[in-house]
Amino acid sequence: MKKVLSLCTLMLGAVGLFGCDQSATPAEKSKSAVENQPVLTKQQELNVVTPWEITSVDPSKSGYIFQRLQLAETLVEADEKGNLLPGLAESWSSNAKGDEWTFKLRDGVQFHDGSMLQAANVVQSLQAALTKPTPLKNISIQKVTALDDKTVQITLAEPLISFPAYLAHSTAIVLAKSAFDEQNNVVKIVGTGPYKADKIEPPQKIEQSAFANYWGEKAKIEKIIYLANSRSETRTLLAQSEPNYLVFNLDAASINRLKQDANLNIQSKSIARTIQLKVNVAHPLFADVAVRQALSDAIDRRGIAQSVLRIDNGAAEQIVPEAFSAWRLKLESKQPDYAEIKSRLLNLGYKTDEQGMLLKDGKPFKFTLRTFSDRPELPLIATALQNQWKQIGVDVTVSSETFRKFPPAIKTVAWKWDYMRAIMDWCLM
Repeated sequence: MKKVLSLCTLMLGAVGLFGCDQSATPAEKSKSAVENQPVLTKQQELNVVTPWEITSVDPSKSGYIFQRLQLAETLVEADEKGNLLPGLAESWSSNAKGDEWTFKLRDGVQFHDGSMLQAANVVQSLQAALTKPTPLKNISIQKVTALDDKTVQITLAEPLISFPAYLAHSTAIVLAKSAFDEQNNVVKIVGTGPYKADKIEPPQKIEQSAFANYWGEKAKIEKIIYLANSRSETRTLLAQSEPNYLVFNLDAASINRLKQDANLNIQSKSIARTIQLKVNVAHPLFADVAVRQALSDAIDRRGIAQSVLRIDNGAAEQIVPEAFSAWRLKLESKQPDYAEIKSRLLNLGYKTDEQGMLLKDGKPFKFTLRTFSDRPELPLIATALQNQWKQIGVDVTVSSETFRKFPPAIKTVAWKWDYMRAIMDWCLM
């Protein structure tokens, strides 16, 4: 049986469809992908392996996983083109001003614990979401009210015509009363999706099965196991060695190797993504804007895009890459001149040791660059930056960790940096 390998490949801003047959038209690729999809019977088990850990059962932290696994649903949904669709709410409307919205719930929707969806569940779920740092927190919701068992009214502090779109976000999933403790904290996932959670073991595993009483289209697969594994190499090996594995996010080198495996069905689609380097401008090493500019100028963006990520036109010497030409400024593109950049740093008072590394007041220009291992391209980019900065005498140590393991100073606002300067000077792609 031919295995499925689905890749959400980060292409640093390049937008397009990349498949095994680069000469095929988009229509041919789409048709081929459908024809080559193996059919999983109701008895088969699907294993989904991604780099994204389950940090908590709270939707504000891992809601996107529960939503994508179809364990829980929102009032409003969206199609592939971003058009809003009815979800748990079959319809909605607003007053003329646009600051009061009314949602009519579907009939016959059952939670996984057997209870029926009512307006009170929506009120409780949204009120819990409003206490957390979610998109809902930013739109000034004044009141969420159950007008009756099937009608919810939401009052805003000011008009917002796009408000229903916020309710399609994963942090706005609707859960049963049994999902909350007495303090209104989410302690388990009891949703309305076509799959129910049998076991959730943060940070790595979810076991789920088809929910027989789902209100909509029934689940096609009986059992799904979700596994979080931060190592791209491990996910690659699983794709090659195990049947019925759906594997996400691999590095460019692994993708090229797997394309040679006739037993795999590779679907790779690029997305627009900007990778940024954030620096602590309160640190003495980065306090001088001229130093930050020198480090920025030493980044070979084009080399990283082409050699590390295997993407043409993926580099951005400004906020957006070349693929978004309509939004770019007409600036001259140039490659790093390491000798000139190092000379600028020497003019700022730096000296060099016997190995040519920078010193100031007898102390080496040395720092740690922390990155995420669950994005397979980030450690590779960090290593490239380490080598490029070494060319100008800067000693960099790369620390690759999961976000869950990052020290508190980096997770919170204590990680201080000049936002505009970071955007302009440190935007890699």
